[in-house]
Amino acid sequence: MKALKIIAAVVVVLALLLAGAAALIAYKFDPAWAKQEVTRVVKEQKQRTLNIEGNIGLSFFPSLGVRLGKASLSEFQSDKEFARIDGARISVRLMPLLSKKLVVDQIDLAGVHANIVRHKEGRFNFDDLLGKEKTEDSAAVQFDIAGIHLTGGIDYRDEASGQTFRLSGLTLDTGHLARTAQGKAKLAGQFSDKSTALQIDLGTDYDIDVDAQRFALANLKGKVGGEAAGLKQAAVTLGARTFALALQKNELSIDELKGEIKAMLGNEMLEGALEAPKLAIAGEQASGAAVTGAFRLSGKAREINGKLNISALQGTPDTIKIDQIAAQWSYRQGTTTVRGQLASPAQGNFKNRLFSLAKLAGAVEIESPSMPMKQLKLPLTGNLLADLSKSVFSGALSTRFDETSAQSTWKILRLAPLSATFDASIDRLNIDKYFPPAADGTASTGKGSASPAKDAPVDLSALKGIDLKGTLRIGFLQFSNAKITNLRANLQLSNGHLDVNPFNAEAYQGAISGSLMANANGNRIAARQSINNVNIGPLLKDVANKDILEGRGNLQIDVNTAGASVNALKQALGGTAAVQLRDGAIKGINLAASLREYKAKLSGKQAAVQKAKQSEKTDFSELTASFKINRGIASNDDLSAKSPFMRLSGAGIIDLVRNLLDYKTKVTIVGTSKGQEGKDLEQLKGLTIPVHLSGPFEDLSYKLDFASMAGALIESKAKEEVKKGLEKKAGDKLKGLFKKK
Repeated sequence: MKALKIIAAVVVVLALLLAGAAALIAYKFDPAWAKQEVTRVVKEQKQRTLNIEGNIGLSFFPSLGVRLGKASLSEFQSDKEFARIDGARISVRLMPLLSKKLVVDQIDLAGVHANIVRHKEGRFNFDDLLGKEKTEDSAAVQFDIAGIHLTGGIDYRDEASGQTFRLSGLTLDTGHLARTAQGKAKLAGQFSDKSTALQIDLGTDYDIDVDAQRFALANLKGKVGGEAAGLKQAAVTLGARTFALALQKNELSIDELKGEIKAMLGNEMLEGALEAPKLAIAGEQASGAAVTGAFRLSGKAREINGKLNISALQGTPDTIKIDQIAAQWSYRQGTTTVRGQLASPAQGNFKNRLFSLAKLAGAVEIESPSMPMKQLKLPLTGNLLADLSKSVFSGALSTRFDETSAQSTWKILRLAPLSATFDASIDRLNIDKYFPPAADGTASTGKGSASPAKDAPVDLSALKGIDLKGTLRIGFLQFSNAKITNLRANLQLSNGHLDVNPFNAEAYQGAISGSLMANANGNRIAARQSINNVNIGPLLKDVANKDILEGRGNLQIDVNTAGASVNALKQALGGTAAVQLRDGAIKGINLAASLREYKAKLSGKQAAVQKAKQSEKTDFSELTASFKINRGIASNDDLSAKSPFMRLSGAGIIDLVRNLLDYKTKVTIVGTSKGQEGKDLEQLKGLTIPVHLSGPFEDLSYKLDFASMAGALIESKAKEEVKKGLEKKAGDKLKGLFKKK
């Protein structure tokens, strides 16, 4: 019992002592002085304005502390806001306060918002807060904190690259912090920019020396998950035994850095890993062990694999040297495989963050059973310059194989999402030599119709997530049998939308000008082209494998479509087209010869059907037609053609989905003294003969309606006989009249 009384007495005495101490602190503490003193120190030492709304309050529970309401801190020598808080509680040590000294123990900050800016010259807008300047009163506030608990967010802007991002929902818990301190930290939050939304959860031991601007992390472990640069369900794990950075001395140390990623890119799985065992850049020495990395992108349609190997690093921070950086990759889709490798020695300047690969060399190999030679190898040479201070990469790449020589220069302005410019030039390129166009898969049914070729998918999703602008020049290009020279195209790709405008070239003795468009959003394609003074025969034969027209003239095309396959694109095709030709021929039928033979069939008064023959043709001096295209069917109602012996008009459709033609025309015989065999058609002068052209493109038939022609001829002859009879009677009467006189 006596012991309990003693313990109770001690507790009472301690309580009285604590109460007396609290009363003494409340008596000595001056809120107005504290607010004024802190504001003055910040203004004089940091040349920033600290604005505290209301007075500084004092609390005793759960510990001795200072409470702040809303407060803000300006930029250096500016009234512009750098950071603000909604509220704070700062726990302080007792004894320094009694001497009007403020030594921070614990900090709780709520609703923090900071605007971090990295200026074009590489300096941050908070660098002055990390300086070592001191005044007589600087000791009044000592940077010695037992821990920080912070919630809020950060906005970041890089003036050199234009990059911006936000770290929101931030929570930060640290151990001891001071100008020199060691402890543990836990960081969580949401990172986002225009194309990124990530959840961050990191934990690490740390070692800080503010005066030396040295920051070291140890036993780093964490996870990052979410969406970034087109990736979904991303899960990145990070680990490092040591990661240390000394800004003043441009020193870097990495020990056992490891990273892994798993994510979905569309419907494909992306996996990757990177290991950097050792890297040290300090003083006048730079050294590091080999770095390895690998990635794999796999899905139903394709598989891509890659490896990266960086040999040991050596030199100084100003002249870092690496014997070789090598990359290998492979791409497989269907029966086609593409393998490549590039390597180069490297050098760089760690202080300026400039690195170069001056002697890039390697090759790309393409294997495909659809290529006549089955395998093609393209040697590659070039260079690369990386300015990491601005996140800008530039370089050149060239190749030479068979008859082709190609050069390109490019510049990457942003990596995620990719933004780049380029300029490419190719002297000659025959794509058909390596990937011949597929044979016409349309099969005739033998009943005047055709079945469409086997369908093939069309996927434009590769255009998404890229911002690209550049110029392409090709001296000679052959693709799908089409032959084009002096091609020049300006390309611009943004948000999945590709514009090729202008698109200029020469082909088949004519000039091509216009634009092309492809949009991954909806898988849409459009073309607007003017082809002037073109030789239509060779063009149709090469492009469509159709030998049905001859002549020179102009073509106007304005079409658009959308769909996920070739047949779907055909079925959705719409727009307009027009043709104007001169001094040509319609191939497959000789109308003059066919009409000359009508006498043998006239007695039967039946229509005659004959197959088109490539050896025969009907000449014209002028041909015009315009088309309206809807759902893959081109309709025409103003076909007009002229020749020395006839005039042709008509209307019909071209079914591009089923590869069918259905045209009804009328041929009117005009002056016959000249022209193709016109002298044999004198008796048909003025008559109109119906001609029906129909069938699959590869098996067209011409139907001449001789019955209609015979009726018209009989009617014409009857009219002529009546006319002659009337003329004769009139003549006889005139003769009698003259005799009477």
